[in-house]
This record gives sequence, structure tokens and C-alpha cells, in this order.
Amino acid sequence: MTSVDFFFLFIYLYILGFLPAYLLIAYKWLWETKFPEWQERQKNSSVNIDWWRKVCAKMLEKQQQNQLIRRKATQMGFETQVYVQLGLVERKQQQNLREEIPIKPMNFRENEVIERIYEHYEFLSEVIGKNQNKRLAIVGESGSGKTTWVDKIATYIKDETEDLYICISLGSLQKKTLEEYIIEKWLPNATAYADLDIDSKTLEKRLRQGGVWLLLDGVDEIGETSISQKLENIREQLTGWLSEARVILTCRTNVWDTYLNNPLSGFDTYKTQEFKPEDVERFIQDWFTQDKKEQRGQALQDKLKEPQHEHVSQLVTNPLRLALLCQIFYNNPNAELPETKAGLYQQFIRYFYEWKPAKIGIDLVNQPTRQHELHQALGRLAIAGLNSSARFRLTNSFVHEVIKNDQLFNDELFNLALNLDWLVLIDPDNQTDEPIYQFFNPSFQEYFAALAVPNWEFMFNHVPGEILENSSYKIFESDWQEIALMWIDSMKSEKSSKLEIELTKVIDSIFLMFSDYSQEDCFQFYRIKILPFITSLVCLLKLNRYLESEYFYNPWELIILKFIHILVKDNYWGQLYHPLILSCINKFTDDILSEQINKVDESLKYDTDYSSYRFEILKLMLEIPSQRDFAAEKMLNYLHLNDEMAIEAALTIIVKYDKSHPLAIHKLIDLFLRTSDLEKCYVIFNSLLQSSLNSELINHQVILKFRDFLESENYDSREMSIYFLIELISREAINIIDDK
Repeated sequence: MTSVDFFFLFIYLYILGFLPAYLLIAYKWLWETKFPEWQERQKNSSVNIDWWRKVCAKMLEKQQQNQLIRRKATQMGFETQVYVQLGLVERKQQQNLREEIPIKPMNFRENEVIERIYEHYEFLSEVIGKNQNKRLAIVGESGSGKTTWVDKIATYIKDETEDLYICISLGSLQKKTLEEYIIEKWLPNATAYADLDIDSKTLEKRLRQGGVWLLLDGVDEIGETSISQKLENIREQLTGWLSEARVILTCRTNVWDTYLNNPLSGFDTYKTQEFKPEDVERFIQDWFTQDKKEQRGQALQDKLKEPQHEHVSQLVTNPLRLALLCQIFYNNPNAELPETKAGLYQQFIRYFYEWKPAKIGIDLVNQPTRQHELHQALGRLAIAGLNSSARFRLTNSFVHEVIKNDQLFNDELFNLALNLDWLVLIDPDNQTDEPIYQFFNPSFQEYFAALAVPNWEFMFNHVPGEILENSSYKIFESDWQEIALMWIDSMKSEKSSKLEIELTKVIDSIFLMFSDYSQEDCFQFYRIKILPFITSLVCLLKLNRYLESEYFYNPWELIILKFIHILVKDNYWGQLYHPLILSCINKFTDDILSEQINKVDESLKYDTDYSSYRFEILKLMLEIPSQRDFAAEKMLNYLHLNDEMAIEAALTIIVKYDKSHPLAIHKLIDLFLRTSDLEKCYVIFNSLLQSSLNSELINHQVILKFRDFLESENYDSREMSIYFLIELISREAINIIDDK
């Protein structure tokens, strides 16, 4: 029935006397006045939606064109035409690791951080398409495809939804807030591209309505020297009329994971996957197919499969590094494959000077001194940028201020860097229209910075008694972790004697710092810097392994054990279970930990504090395949200590080692029968449910105790009993007929 039919029906009913006159008047007003207004609003709304989608589409098209330029990392640039779909790994929400972990099993923290692995389209359709998550973070190392993910998500939103999307490279904020940037920069550009006239109030009103995505790329590129400030600023800015937007941001993993209490911890976090072997093969095949050199691509694939190149194969699971290797092999199929990240960049640069200068009429191949001068100048500029709020975006005035204060850097070298595209001109400054430069890829800025690091004192220079004053702790900052690793890799090619000198200096500095750890300011310093610190230890351990010298083994053992002792003394056990720390301990300290366990066995008889220390080390060792049996055997001793320790030991054995371990299960059952504490019974039986229970383990006494709880006047006791009995029946641990 149409609206007209309804109108005549109303008149008919009115004539028959079934409707009062005021209803007819009301309906006439709705039909003749309000309905046309509604139709006009719907028409305008449809037009507005089309306008907004046109604006977003035009901006995305422009940004995708710029992105192709940004993704070009090699001479040939074939990587801009190659796309291998990678999935994302959903990471578990991180607990507040400054708190001690309770014994209760419902709060027991699993060390596994992977929640789920999404294939490419699966993530787009299930996570993006179903609108389940309001705020997401995509993290990964440099060159791992984070920006490409932003591009693919924006395209999916455009093609598959009615939502709007605003893509922002956070490095371009230049001290503006998100609101200011959207109003003052994004909107004028967008309306100019789309040839529309939309004011800021209209945009703000549209954002408040919802159905808008903010795609924020590169938190690590924001111009703040403090990482915590970067994260805090983003959190504070996602308020007001931006609070209704769905947000996806990208960030380097080392920046995202630096602080235990991440201000953006409410974000669901997804990590970029590395290339699998078949992905590497496909990328190489597609890259060389662009120039019809499939045979050369196959030769590179075959070379990577050779046993001696296993480390190289692991190195190029990153898209950027694989593109660099393809370019190296394209230029010289007989070249030795690089073994380290620094070696990869070094070899790429060597071939770079064979083709790039020739295009601009400069011969640098036979001028190693000139190359060195240029690289050192670029390195000092890179360091100056990283030490400032400029970071990766260097204004013209900033560059010339560096040149002015550097006797070995001049305009000639600066222009040479521009001609070679080591430095590229990007968007002008938002406020002054001043030219802004950046290295053609952020990872190359870090590589050149590593080349200009003079010694370890630049990265770690401890002045006794001045922990936070005149000392330099760059190695503790996550922004410098990649540079430290590249510096170590580049030092591998130096003489062993120089390495030993540098390593001795940093060991001495660390020992000086540790000698004061009981001072309040230093102790507080450890708390703040704890995650970058353990990562730094890994850097140094890698360098130590290069030396193959037994002389340096004992100092590292003492440093690591003292680090663990600091955490234990301050009841910071939860921090040991941060994925970064576990990864480091798993790789480098299995033999050290087992030796420490043997040393403290006798101390257990006299020192209960040491008992707790030892127990936590045993839990760590259960994460190390080669130490699992040893740690589980030693942990059985804790089944005979106090109830709380016995419960945690039994639960740890069941969850981490063997779900059907008879001694652990029998101990929990024994504790259950002996205690009358309802909460403790709950904890114990909740622990048992994580084991492989069966009817042979649940004896008549256990059933009788449950019956006592069922007859209790306490409601919680009865509820607990019913819950656990249902669980036992569902697991066939008891037979409902036999044990009724």
C-alpha cells in the first residue's frame, strides 16, 4: 500500500466517523510538509556521501602515486610492481608487567603472545569488514610492509564499504595536532583534487557521525625525541570529534614495545608476517620477470637454498631487504651474497655507484675517498636528525645549520647527496613552505648513522655518580637499537683487536653502572629503561660471539645474572615474561641459567628468598627446549614446600611441561583434599582442569568432598561444586551413573 493509498484510507475512515479531525490534520501536515523535507534531506545526504567518497578517493589516488615513489628502493624499481600478500599475526594484549603475577590460575600469564594468524584477505574481511575492532595497530620492522598494509586497507574500505577514510603520514604532521593537520592540510588538498568546496565545520560534523577511518602511518616518524611522548600525544589527540573515528596506525615494533605501560595499550595489535620461503621465491620470480630475466631470478633462488647461505635466507624475509638483494644480483650474478644486514647495505651501495653516478655524469666508482667523505657527512646529518625533533624530516634550515657547524660537511657534498638521491626533496613545511628533505629510505638514514658512530662511548658512556646527568645512554633508546645492530655488523669486518678494545670499553662502562645499582636514582633508571637494556645486551652478546673469545664469557654471565637479580629484588617478575626479554634469554642464556640453578641447589635449604629466585629461573628455563627436562625435574622439589608454592609449581609443570604429569596432578588432588579454604579449593581445582584428568585420578574422596560442598549452606560453595562436577563429567573424569 502506497502513501497515497494511506491518505485516502484516512479520509474514508474520517467520513465514516472512525477518526477524529485532529488525526486527519496531523496526517495531512506530515504528508504535505514533512515528507517532502525528508525526501530532500535524503537526496542531499546521498549527494554528501558521494562528495565525501569522491574526496577520499581522490586523496587516496594521489597518496598511492606518492607511495609508488616511496616504495622504490632500487635502481630498477621493480619492487613497486611486485606484491606478495602477507598475513598479520594478532598479538595478545600485554598485561601491566610492573605488577607481580598472582598465583591464581585464572590470572596466570601465558608466554605465547600469538592470538591468531590472519591470511591477507581473511584480515580484511573479518577484522576490517566486520567492524569488530575500533582501534588497531600494525607493527613491524622497517621495510616489512606496514605502509603497504595501510594502502590495501584503504583500498578495501573504498571498494567494499560505504565508510570514509583519511590516510595520514604522521611524519608530515610537523608539530601540528591531528585535528589541525586534517583541517589545515588534508582538507584543502582533498577539496582541490576533487574540485569541491567543503568547509571545516562540515568536515567536523561528518566525522562526528561515525563511519570514518583514520589511517595513521608511521608513529615512529613523528617529530618527538621522546618515544613515550609520541605515543602519549597520539592518545591525547584521539579525542573530541576524532573520538568517533575508527583508527588504524602503524609503528615499528621496537618503538611500540619499548614501554611496559604503552599509552596506546587499548589498541588491538597485529604484527606483520615475514616472507615464508615460497613468498621469497615468488617475490624474486616476479621481480626479475619485470625485465624478462627469469633465469637470473631462478639462479638467485637456487643460490639462497645452498646450506652456506641459510643466514642470508633469514635476512631477506623482509621485503625491503629482499628487493636490495635482487638489485645486487641483477647487477652481478656472480657476487658473494652478504651475511649481515650492514653487509647487504654496503654491497648495495657498492653497486649503486656503478650505475647511479653514470646517469648524472659523475664518476665515484674510482673515488673511494670521496665516497667515504660523503658517507660520513650523511652519517653526521643522519645522527643530527635522529638527535632532534626533526627525526626523518629535515628542513632546509636544519640541514644548513648542520653544514655550518661541521667543517667536513659543505654545500658541495650536500648537492652531491641530492643528485645521487641519497637525500630527496619532499613536501614543503606546513607553516613556512620551507623545503624538507629526507633520506630516500629511513633504513638508509640509520645505516649512514651507523657508519658515523665513532666508538662505543658515543652509544654508551657512563660517568660514575652521574647516572642521568652527563652520561650518554643512546643504546638504551629504542630509536638507536637498529643503529647499534648495524654498527656491530659493520664492525665484524674490522680487525679483531679493534673489536676487543671497543668491547672492553663497553663492558667496563656497564660494570661501572651496575656497581651503583642500589642507588635510588640508578635503580629508578633501570625500571624506566629495562626493555631497551635487555635488547642492548643482545647487541653486545652478538658482538661477543663474533670475537669467539672465551675471555669475555664470564663478564656477560655476571651482567645477565645481575640484571635478573635486580628484577627479582624489586619483585618485577612479570617483566621477565615480556616477549622481548624471553626471546633474548632463550637465545643467549640457556647454559648460564642451568649453571646458576646448580649453584643455588644447596642454598635452598637455608634461604627461602633464593628459593623464589631459583623458581623464576626454572620457569624461564621451561621455555628453552634444551633445558625443559632439567627444569621440570628440579621444579618437582617445590611440590614439597608451602601450599602456595606447591600449587604454582604443580600448575607450572602442567601448563608448561606435561598436562598429564602424575606427580603434579596427585599433589594438587592431595592439596584439594587437605584444605578447607574455599578460595584455595577453587584455585587448586581450576589448576586441575588445565591438566589431562581422567577417571583413574579422581578418587572417591574427591567426590565425597564435592558432596560436602553441595550440602553446604554457602551459596558459593554449592555453585563451585556444581561447576566443577559438570566439568569433570564433560571430560569423562567421573561417571555420572557410577558416582551419583
